[in-house]
Amino acid sequence: MTGDRGKKLTTNYQLPITNYQLPITNYQSPITNHQLPITNYQLPITNYQTN
Repeated sequence: MTGDRGKKLTTNYQLPITNYQLPITNYQSPITNHQLPITNYQLPITNYQTN
């Protein structure tokens, strides 16, 4: 009945984490420079004038 009454059992309890990571592996949307096919779209104005 010494001073070690109510001693908690800690013993370095740790959850088994072991560097848990989600499988991301550089997840990127397949953009790859998505551009609309503009290619200098112009209306056929050609100096439209009203008489």
